[in-house]
Amino acid sequence: LERLEALGDSFLKLVTTVDLYCSRTNHHEGKLALARTRRISNFNLCYLANKIGLPGKIFSKKFEPLSTWIPPCFTLPDSAGDPVVAQQELPQEKLQYLYHKVADKGVADCVEAMIGAYIIAGGIEAGWKFLQFLGLKLGNPRMEVDNGDASVVMRTPSQESCMSVDMDFSSCLSVPILVQNSLHIFQEYCQPPPSALLQQGEHSDALIIKMTSTCTSLCEKLGWDFQDRALLLQALTHPSYIKNRVTDCYQRLEFLGDAILDYLITSYIYGRFPEYSPGKITDMRSALVNNITFAEIAVKELDLNQHLKQLSPALFSQISEFVEVLKRISQKKAHEEKHEIYCKSFSQQPIESDEVDVNPLESLSSISLEMESSSFSSREVELVDSEIPFDDEDDDVEDLDPPKALGDVLESIAGALFLDCGMSLETVWFKFYPFFKPLIETFSKKGLPIQPVKELYEMAHQSVQIEKSLIGTDHGKQKHRCTVKVVDKGIQVSAVAGTFRLAKIAAARRAIRKLKKM
Repeated sequence: LERLEALGDSFLKLVTTVDLYCSRTNHHEGKLALARTRRISNFNLCYLANKIGLPGKIFSKKFEPLSTWIPPCFTLPDSAGDPVVAQQELPQEKLQYLYHKVADKGVADCVEAMIGAYIIAGGIEAGWKFLQFLGLKLGNPRMEVDNGDASVVMRTPSQESCMSVDMDFSSCLSVPILVQNSLHIFQEYCQPPPSALLQQGEHSDALIIKMTSTCTSLCEKLGWDFQDRALLLQALTHPSYIKNRVTDCYQRLEFLGDAILDYLITSYIYGRFPEYSPGKITDMRSALVNNITFAEIAVKELDLNQHLKQLSPALFSQISEFVEVLKRISQKKAHEEKHEIYCKSFSQQPIESDEVDVNPLESLSSISLEMESSSFSSREVELVDSEIPFDDEDDDVEDLDPPKALGDVLESIAGALFLDCGMSLETVWFKFYPFFKPLIETFSKKGLPIQPVKELYEMAHQSVQIEKSLIGTDHGKQKHRCTVKVVDKGIQVSAVAGTFRLAKIAAARRAIRKLKKM
């Protein structure tokens, strides 16, 4: 149930997002997100399930013949047919044959699992039809749209996207049925997406060509030449970039791209790792679908930091700082690889000495770690999820969260590509899979990264206490202290950072380090 639930939840989010994006052309991202939340909420799913009588068909208890099963030709007393009589007068041992309690979340989870079962058995179209049968509000647009309306655009898929169904996706699709024929299905069941242009005219076309003239390298790295350059311009426009008066900013496309990448990654994990438990599927998806991963791909794979159009000095400073950190981490990894090569060659030489044997690999590794701890600031340490340098418990943790704009612009590019290729999930995943493949392979071989706070709770169980406090400001920025106590081990550590979340992560790491030493 839970594996199917994870898949169905992601598909429900995708379908609702695409439908809202295409049907509510004048709503900004905030309104779209609110409408989506209402549609896919547990309350709404439970309400729809009650209308079709689904809760009565849920198996909420184990099958136990001695207590919950009535043999054929046996019946309960006639009074049991009256709900009032049954609940007030029948003994408890007879009520269990007629009634069971299922929480709203349990009913909603069952609905999502059924969605997952339908798309596994019959593909995207079967899942869409089940949602329509359930009563979820999804438009049937092609009948309602006026083709002469300039606010919508009837996109003709490019030659590459038309061929996408026949292309060899075996290298990047684990269960092809989860994305196959998406181009035709979305075009049949969804309204045509709105035009990216705010105003039509030759002046607008010339301005779009001028603003996207430097994006040739981006298209080459992505492997896609946008037919509708207005979509590309919109995907790269930050809300602060007031010079672009031709298209809207990327926020609506980011809303769309987030759901697309979430579904594609979830469906790939579901099929590629059938042995994964529901919790592990969620952990793998969380490790891949987050701002840090997206920001790193945006910078290292697509150079979106150079193509993002923005006029915010603060954002420019944050992006520059993040890019510098990535460069230093790359240099650090290259340095470690050189040491590893040297150590392997050195370890093959015989050691002629009467001293105690010393493993040169361990020696050089310790030297290299000492050099790294002295030459790299805690900003990089925080970013690469390594241990915090050994210092006093209350030392500041210099935090550096990747700018959210970098993750957002990657999602907006995914949304723009989805629209430009005629709503083909196959094409989007075919272009984005190479960016995620190294991470997926690394996580599958070496294990998933564990969030420090979660790891601490797993190690110390119920004896963890977390306290937070605001200790003032530094150059206009608030400073937060987090104190972590492991009561039964007598451990107390603290960390200070610009946000409580980062301080909690830092303190959890310090507590884990102390626990491992005990």
